[in-house]
Amino acid sequence: MLLSEAKSLIKQASQKNSTKITPSQTPRSFFIHHDPERDLEALESLADECEIFSPIVGLEQAEQPNCIYLDITGLKQLFQGEKNLGEQILEYFSTLGYWPCISIAHTIGLAWGFKNEAFRKEDSRSGSKNYSSADNTTATTSKRIAIFPEVNHWHEIAQHPEFTRLPINCLRIPDSTISTLHQLGIVRMQQLLQLPRTSLASRLGTDLIQRLDQATGRRHEVIVARHKPPHFQTEFLIDHPSCHPETIKTVIRSELTKICIVLQQHQKGALQIHCRLLCDSENQQDGDNDKKKFISIRIGLFQPTAISSHLVELIQMQLEQLHLPGNVHEVRISIPQSSLLIQKQKRLFDDNPRDDPILLAQLVNRLGVRLGEDKVLGFSVCPGNQPELDFQYYRLASHPRLKRRKQKRTDTKKQKSNNIAIPSPFQERTPSKQDQWKKRPWQSPRPLDRPPRMLPKPVQLQAFSTTDGPPALFLWRGIRQKVATCWGPERIQTGWWQGIMAERDYWQIETENGSRFWIFRDLRKKQWYIHGTF
Repeated sequence: MLLSEAKSLIKQASQKNSTKITPSQTPRSFFIHHDPERDLEALESLADECEIFSPIVGLEQAEQPNCIYLDITGLKQLFQGEKNLGEQILEYFSTLGYWPCISIAHTIGLAWGFKNEAFRKEDSRSGSKNYSSADNTTATTSKRIAIFPEVNHWHEIAQHPEFTRLPINCLRIPDSTISTLHQLGIVRMQQLLQLPRTSLASRLGTDLIQRLDQATGRRHEVIVARHKPPHFQTEFLIDHPSCHPETIKTVIRSELTKICIVLQQHQKGALQIHCRLLCDSENQQDGDNDKKKFISIRIGLFQPTAISSHLVELIQMQLEQLHLPGNVHEVRISIPQSSLLIQKQKRLFDDNPRDDPILLAQLVNRLGVRLGEDKVLGFSVCPGNQPELDFQYYRLASHPRLKRRKQKRTDTKKQKSNNIAIPSPFQERTPSKQDQWKKRPWQSPRPLDRPPRMLPKPVQLQAFSTTDGPPALFLWRGIRQKVATCWGPERIQTGWWQGIMAERDYWQIETENGSRFWIFRDLRKKQWYIHGTF
C-alpha cells in the first residue's frame, strides 16, 4: 500500500482504541526508508562471514536477493551432523544481532521452498516468540532449522510426502504463474505433478518446468560462489559541503585516480563503477543529520579499463542528468566488479582508429551512459529452424563475452541436431538408381544463400499461383512483379515444443526486372509472405 494510506490506517486504529488502552500502552509507529543497495551490501557482508562454515558461499540469483546459499556437501562429519552445523550458524549470527532461518536440502530450489513453508507454519504457531531476544537462542534453535529427509534420487524427492505437501509458491516462479495455477485449482505440488509436462510448458512457459526440475534435482543448479574481492574502494569527506559541479568533479577525479593506481598494480580493470554521494535532503533543516540521503550512480563497462580520465568522463555524464537535492558531504567510490586487463601488442603501422579495441569500448561505454545500458545491444546467433528467431540480443555493457572454441568435426563423430531431416534440393548430389532425381526448372542445383536484408516480420503478399510450386505473379509495394526464375522449395518446420508450429516452403524468386526476393508459403494458412530481399 501507499505510505499515506498506511499512516491513515494507523491513525484510525489508534483513535479507535484510545478509550481501551492507557497512554503508556499507546503503540508507536516507525517508518524506515527502503534502501535496497544498503540491504545488498549488508547481505554481501554476511555472506563473507559464512566462509568459516563452507568453502562455497553465494547469494540468491535475483534482482533483490534475500538468501545466502552454502554448499555443505561432505561437511556434516566435520560439524557432527547437519543439525549441529545449523545450530552453530544460528548461534554465530545471533551474536551479530540476526536471527536467520536455515533450511538444509539436496537442491537449491528445494531448500528455498522448504524453508519458506516450514518457517511459515512455525511462525503461525509460535507468533513472534522466536524473535523475542538473543537469550532464547538455545531454547528455540531447533525450531529455526528445517532439514529435508535424505533421499538418493530425484524420483524419491518428487514422491516424498514432505515435497508433495508444499504449496506451488515454493518454486520461485512469477506471481502471474502462481495466480494462473490458483485459478485452475492447483495449490499443492501433488496436484502440479499430476499434470502432463508438455501441456505445462506450452501453456505456462518453460520457467515452471525449469524451477520444478531444479527443486527435485532433475536439472542441475550450481551456487554462484562469492569470494571477497580486492579492496577497490575509497571515500572522501568534504570539509566544506558544496553542490558546485567543479568541486564534486575534482573530488571524484582525485579518488578515481587513487583507485586506478591500485587496479593497475593488480593488473586489473574496472567492469562496474559505483559512486555514492551523501547529500542534504531538500526539506532538511540546520543541524538535522538524519535526513541526509545517498545519490547512487552505477555504470557498467563493456571492457575492463583502468583509465581514470575515461571513468571520470562517464561519471560526469551521469551527474549531468541528475538533480542534487543539496550540498554533498561525502563521496564514496567502489569497484564491485573487476577483471584482468586485456593486453594486446600493437602492430608497427596500426594507425586505423576503427581497429582500436580501447576506442570501441569507450564508445560503447559513452552510448550506454547516454542512452541506457538496455539500449546498447549486441546479438548472438542461436541455432534454430525459424529464420526470424535465429538470434538474440544481449547488453554489451556488463555482459560476459564468452569465447566459443572451434570444434573440429571428424568423420567418426557426427554432431547431433534437433532439426527435422528433410532433403534439400539445393545440395548437389549425384543421382542413383534408388533415388531418381527429378529436375524441374525451379529445382536446379544451386546453393541457397540467405538474403542480406531480412524483414523484422514476414509481410503478407498477394500472389497468384496455379500449382503447388512458386507463384507466377505477386504484388509488392503496389508494383506487379512477374516471376522469371526461381529456386526451391526449402521446407522449414519447427517442433511442437516451440509453441505455435511453423510449416513453410521457402523460394528464392527472381523477377523480370532483375529483383530477387525470398518468399515462403505458409502451409497451414495457405498464404504467401515475403521475408527478405537480395
